[in-house]
Amino acid sequence: MKIVRILLCFILTSPVIWAQIDHVATIITVHDGDSYRVRFKSDSTYAWIRLVSVDCPEVISNRIKKNQPMGVEIGDEIRFMISGRDVIIRTYGFDGYGRLLSQCIYADTVDLSEYILSHGYGVYISSKIHPVVRKHYKEVRTKARLNKVGVWGDDKFITPYLWRKKYSK
Repeated sequence: MKIVRILLCFILTSPVIWAQIDHVATIITVHDGDSYRVRFKSDSTYAWIRLVSVDCPEVISNRIKKNQPMGVEIGDEIRFMISGRDVIIRTYGFDGYGRLLSQCIYADTVDLSEYILSHGYGVYISSKIHPVVRKHYKEVRTKARLNKVGVWGDDKFITPYLWRKKYSK
């Protein structure tokens, strides 16, 4: 019981999990298009984040046994763009793997979720962000899909969700 109280106290006071508060962080690792390891500037803690509202093609991991087409290339482009750089992180809780669900703003103006959706580097997934932002993300995704950019140009593309179901370890 004492451990539960200590853990709860840590969770409630840790600045990296306050919902919808902006934090400055440095990108340490880019796993794939939507999952990154960051170091928060405020207290030098590390955390894995996952972008809200997007799901990018999968790469081999401890959970996935086969790279999804375009997964490596998309991860490489995002890695080149943001690795080692400071970003603004806005958190929205945790996913099922303990990663912080986050909006990530690069170079003070580039919303990475919007960037990924507009380039067809991932699919839109519903999230608990502001309805206006959700609507905008859907519109950006629809435009990319209609223009057949990124994954939408591949007639055999399957969603990352279905890829995970098919190729999970």
